[in-house]
This record gives sequence, structure tokens and C-alpha cells, in this order.
Amino acid sequence: MSNRGFVRTVDPSRVDLAPLTVRFRPDEPAASLLARLAVRRGSRTVTGYLATLPFCPSRLAADVRTGRALDTLARLSGIPVSLIEASTPIRTPQGYSLSGVLLEDRGHLAHPRTLGRVCPQCLAEDRDGLDGPVECRPHRRFWWGSEAISGCPRHRVPLLATCPNCSAPLSLRNLRPDVCSCGAHFASLPAESEITGYDAQLLAMMRGMEGPCWANGLSADLAAGLALRTGILDEHGSKVGLVRTLPLGDRMELTARGGSILEMGPEGFSDALDRAARRGLLRTPGEAYGDLYKWLDRRGAAALSPFREAVFQHAGRSLKCAPTTQLFGRAMQEAPPSAPAAPSDETPVLSGRAALEQAIARARSVFSPGRKSDVQQILGLSRNQFRGVMERGGNPDLLPGARPSTPKTHFYDLDGVISLFERALTAPVFEAVPPHLIRVVDANKLFRRWVTVYCALRQGRLQVAGTLSGESGLSALLVERNDVLASVPPGRAADDEPSTTPAEAAEMTGLNTVTLSKLRAAGHLRFVRRAARNGQIAHGPALASLADLERNFISIGALERATGIARNILLSALADAGVRSVVSGSKDVRPLFQRPEALTVLKASVFESKREPK
Repeated sequence: MSNRGFVRTVDPSRVDLAPLTVRFRPDEPAASLLARLAVRRGSRTVTGYLATLPFCPSRLAADVRTGRALDTLARLSGIPVSLIEASTPIRTPQGYSLSGVLLEDRGHLAHPRTLGRVCPQCLAEDRDGLDGPVECRPHRRFWWGSEAISGCPRHRVPLLATCPNCSAPLSLRNLRPDVCSCGAHFASLPAESEITGYDAQLLAMMRGMEGPCWANGLSADLAAGLALRTGILDEHGSKVGLVRTLPLGDRMELTARGGSILEMGPEGFSDALDRAARRGLLRTPGEAYGDLYKWLDRRGAAALSPFREAVFQHAGRSLKCAPTTQLFGRAMQEAPPSAPAAPSDETPVLSGRAALEQAIARARSVFSPGRKSDVQQILGLSRNQFRGVMERGGNPDLLPGARPSTPKTHFYDLDGVISLFERALTAPVFEAVPPHLIRVVDANKLFRRWVTVYCALRQGRLQVAGTLSGESGLSALLVERNDVLASVPPGRAADDEPSTTPAEAAEMTGLNTVTLSKLRAAGHLRFVRRAARNGQIAHGPALASLADLERNFISIGALERATGIARNILLSALADAGVRSVVSGSKDVRPLFQRPEALTVLKASVFESKREPK
């Protein structure tokens, strides 16, 4: 008689009370209850525990995480299903909800790495104050797995997301929330100091209580996201990507800050946008509003419409808009200026200096002298433009007024920058750029770098010939074309150091551009800035660095051509001798070796009779 394995009969309706059960705990989700039943039985996993029960489906472990099969869990535990449903988020087509209250509208409560978070102080109270077996006392709360909650609403401390002992992210795979897989006990951790948070208000919303007036119609997840990004905008400005890197304690404080701003009503929200606008010249919605703009743009909830509309109206007043500028799917029109229009493009007017004056006033009242970000803002440069000025290694001479303090830190002469713009206030104002003038930032059209023209302005070799009405920063400053041609020498960046294009360098060395990029990243090849044929600034390998590369390194192709030996045999011999390529990565990267090291190995190997590569 053949035996192909015993198939257990699965009938959820026949599931009966488990031999060992646990007591009901308020606010405990179904997944935590099932894990405590497994701990009570001495099982190491939930699926292993379910395998010991007759007629119980193994998929019960996955079902209870989304709020399904709660009646089966009720028969198994002896706890009424109504109590389990009251503290278990249930997945619906609209998102997860709790007792009819929508918690989020994205289809998941949080990222899987955050679902295992715990509050050590709650676990300590469970261990010391509850009855029953000690290993079954600690239990999870349904809000620990919500992305909206960053700290414990009761103890006002950040939730614990990683083990202090092994630094591993906490996971739901650990049946006991108070013990890590490495053996560390979280309930024994010392109590932390309280932090200002907004989690109590968010938990009240999850429980169906009345939330803040500004959060009407919002889920708890949307309310937390809006408050967090409003707090980030008010504290850190338009920096993007901070949400992913913030510690939970900082998230608590910034969410509370944003919540307090939103509680002030539309006026408070508008004031926060104004404070963000005063940080400097704003050109795009992303540079102005950072994560708040990107988050509102991705969220389509109707309850967020008032906040999207507030940002939309504020952008029309604060940003320089083009006819094609889009914001939240709509064409954004710039608010009409209060100053009268110029009679012609060529005629100087006496009005229209408001943008420069406001930029200078903001700089004097808000900016801190010496900060790089402040100089970047008043010059009207994007982050990438400003980084392009500062070469690798931090050469302060490229931006006048910078003086080094440490190898990685520089202080900038903000007062000198402001004085330049104050002198520009006496220049004529134009509605458009006349043919005989050019913007400072457009100096590359004359094969000059704008930073070189800026140096000439600061040193007095050039004078500001005009400004553009309604603009500020370097884009508003105009200089005479002929004066630039006469006083600013042409030439490529990096002191006219001879260089070539990456394609030409690849042809010279026999390496492809991917390998050259790897060599540049590894510090074996130096790129310098050079003027391209279209007048733009490009980067290419310096000829001197290419010569050093050929003198110190040799490619596998050059070895193969010089010795006449197959490439795979050469690579095998070098690998056996422990000689590794200085660059590695994808299959497109060509192996490259230290020339003396590779030749020494080949001379001592079976290739002694072959000619030494030159």
C-alpha cells in the first residue's frame, strides 16, 4: 500500500476551543492574539501551532493580518468575535478600517519593516501588571503597526523600530513582542524622556472620536502625513527626502509642529507657506514646497483639496511661472504684478525693483551670514548649479567671498553678495533682455563661465548694466556683451587644462565609457570641466590623467594583444595569483590591472617565454 502523505481535513466551521487559551486584552489585534496562543502552546511559529489543531486551516495566520476569518479565531480562543473586531484593522476596498473608521486609503497600513514596532514601556507594564503566564502577558497594540503613529500616545516616547542589541528591524515573525530573535528583552529597557507628539490626537481619530477641525474627512494616515510635511516645511524648508530618514522622535516633534500650524486654520497654513517663501528665490514648486508639494500631488483624496488649493494660490503669488507651468494637473498663472508695464523692451523704467529689494530684505532679516544655503538662495542658484561651482576638494576661489575653515567646511561672505545686489538697484530696469546685454547666468553663450563674470562684477572689472523687472538673483543681473568679451578672458574651465571628450578618451585607451566612469568614481581618472561645441559646460578626462592611466595600468585587452594568449587564460592566471581588477561591476566594465603587479605575475608564470607588453 503506497503512502503519499497524510492530507489533513480542513473545515474551519469545525474548529473548536484550543486546549490552552489566553485572556482577552483590549486594543490587541487578531494577529497578536493568535501569536500569544502559539506562545501559550509552546510553539515556535504560528503555522507550526496551527498544524497541531484539527480542522484548522494553515492560511489562518495570513487571513487574520487583514481582518479575515475572525470568527474562526474567536472559536479557537473563546473570545467573542465582536471584541476581536473592535481592535483589528480590516482591509476593505477603500483601505484599512477599524470599526467603520478609515485608517488609510492606500491598501496597506505601513511598510513591512515598520510593522514590528513596539513601545518598551507598554511591554513593561504588561509584564508587571497583568496576570497569566509571564511569556503570554506582553501583547501588541493595533496602532503600533500604523504608519501614522510614530510614538506611544500614552507614554509619549518614540516607538522602538530596531533592536538596540543587534540593530535588526523588529518583525512580526517574533511571536513575543518583548523579545528579539537575538534574545534581547525590550521590556527591560530604561524609560525615555517624553517628547511632544501628536499621536494621542491621531489615535482618537482611529477610535472614531472627533479629531482636529482641519482633519475633517481625512483618514488618520492622511492627517499624519499632512501634519508631518507641514512641520518639515516650517522647520527645514523645502528639503526633499527627509521623511524617509527621520528618526521616530523627530517625526513626533515635526508632526506635532505641523498639527499646531494646521490648527490655526487657513491663515496659519498660509503663514507657513510664506515663511518657506522668505527663505530665498523660488523657481519651481518642488524647490518652494519640497515634500509637501510632492505628497499632495500624489494624494487624490478630496478632503485634501483645500490644502492643494492653498498651495496652488500661494504658488501663483510666489513663483515665477511660465505659460506651461503645471501644478496639481492645472496650468498655473503668475499673479499680475502691481507695477505698471514698461513702455518698451528697450526703455529703462524706474519701477520694478521690488523683487531685488525683497530678496535683499529677506537676506538681511532671515539668512545667517556664512551659510552656504543662504548664499545659494540669494544668488538664485539651484542646488546642482551651486555644487557645480564648488569643485571636488572644495576650492573656495571659484566662489568669491568663501574662506575655508576646515577641509570640508567653508564660510561665505553673504554681506558681500548683498552689497553687490544693492549696487544693482541703481541700474536701469528692463522688461526683457536688450540685444546689447546678456544675463550673468547666460555667459556660457559667449564661451565664458558665469562664475567668471560674477568674479569680474565683485572685483569691479564689470558693472551691472541693468536688471530684469520682477526677478532677483543672478538671473536678474544684466551686463554688457562687449564688456564681457573685453574684460573676461575666454577659455575652458579648470584653468584651460587640456582635456578630451569621454568618447575620444575611450578610443585612445581602448576602454569603453562605462569603464572610464568607474575609474573616475574610484579616483584613478580625473575629469575636468570643458567647453562643449554648443557653448555648454561639459566634463571630460584630462589628458595628463589619461597619460598617468596608461603608465600605471594595463587592460586585459592590451595584455591579450601583447602576449597572444587567450583572455580567459590570462584572467585565470591573474586570479590565481590574487591580482584583482581595479574596477568591477556590470559585464560592460573592462578589467584593468596595476601594470607592475600584472607584469610581475605573468613573468613568473607559464608566460615567461612571451614578450613583455609595452
